[in-house]
Amino acid sequence: IDSFLSKRKEIWERYQKELGGVDWLQTPPHPLNNTTSSYYMYWLRILNGKRDDLANYLVNNDIYVTFRYQPLHMVKAFRQKGVYLPNSERANEEILNIPLHQNLTNSQVSYIIKKIKAFK
Repeated sequence: IDSFLSKRKEIWERYQKELGGVDWLQTPPHPLNNTTSSYYMYWLRILNGKRDDLANYLVNNDIYVTFRYQPLHMVKAFRQKGVYLPNSERANEEILNIPLHQNLTNSQVSYIIKKIKAFK
C-alpha cells in the first residue's frame, strides 16, 4: 500500500506542477498540514464552460475521465422541491476527474498533461 500511495502522490504532485498554470482550469488545493491523503482522485475544475467538450476530447484521445459525484439533492431518491444548492450544482457542471492510479507510467502521465494543455 505504501508504494501505491507514494506513486499516486508523485502523479498528483506532477499534475499540480504542470497543470497549475493553465488559465482555464483550477486544480485541487494541496492537502492540509498534518493530514494524510490517499490521492484517490485528481479533479480539474473547468472554468471556460467546456468541461464536456474537454471530456469528449480526452476520451477521443484514449484518456479515461469521469464525472463525480452528483449532488445528493439532485438524485431522484433524495430530491426535495425547492432545494437549490448553487455551489454543489456548479461543481457538478464544472468538475472532471482525470486518471490517477499507481499503474500509470510516466509517459502516460506526460501524454495526459500534453493533451489537456493542447485543448482549446
